[in-house]
Amino acid sequence: MGSSQCFRLLVRTVSPSVDGSPRQWRPGDAVVLRNCGFFVGEAWATPHVVIEDTDERVVLYRPEGARFQIWSLDAQRSIAFRQTRMQMLRLMYPGRRYAVELYFDSGTGTTPYALFGGESRFRAWKVNVEAPFRRTSQGFDTTDDFLDIIVRPDHSWYWKDEEQFQRWVHAGAYTSEDAERIYAGGRNAERLIETAQSPFDDEWTDWQPPARVRMPMLPSGWQHLPGVDITLSTGRRYDDWRRNRRALD
Repeated sequence: MGSSQCFRLLVRTVSPSVDGSPRQWRPGDAVVLRNCGFFVGEAWATPHVVIEDTDERVVLYRPEGARFQIWSLDAQRSIAFRQTRMQMLRLMYPGRRYAVELYFDSGTGTTPYALFGGESRFRAWKVNVEAPFRRTSQGFDTTDDFLDIIVRPDHSWYWKDEEQFQRWVHAGAYTSEDAERIYAGGRNAERLIETAQSPFDDEWTDWQPPARVRMPMLPSGWQHLPGVDITLSTGRRYDDWRRNRRALD
């Protein structure tokens, strides 16, 4: 679906299938994207609206003002609710170790994230280096691996948070083999950036949110869905990391 296609989209919340098995979603479905087993001891959940879900890619929309929740894996309780800024379109590809986010000024007067300068509505692409997504009965799971690539509208780009990632490697959260796989995911995205291939072309830069789209809400109990404590990038549980870290201390 190109950016020039216009349609009206009403958000509907969909109950899981009878057996709770993963499924493809329809445009307009409200889903939750979970950041699972995060080494800082947290899981994050953010509601999105499905724009497209095919075998080739998943496209999600996060409106400005969407309310997301942070859950403590140690204390097993909610520690924060926050609201997002800017309109964001997220493109995820089966099996790839990154997702691509496009950030747009909403035009409401809300200050855009400082990371994204400029004056135009479209401000930047951001490559989130992360675990390949996994489907759940409520949406999608992944694990953020700290590294990002920021791509400006003029296609200049740079890596972000490499020092932070290396600190976690040094602390033993990632093995050297993990780190190589994770960096390889970012390098795969680099090749598309350098040649201005999709999605780093103009396919989505003029995209507009569907008319009359409603604000998606988090489903209750998202934090109790299996897998919230699994670091999908490594396949290990957060508790295993926590015990090892305390032993190292």
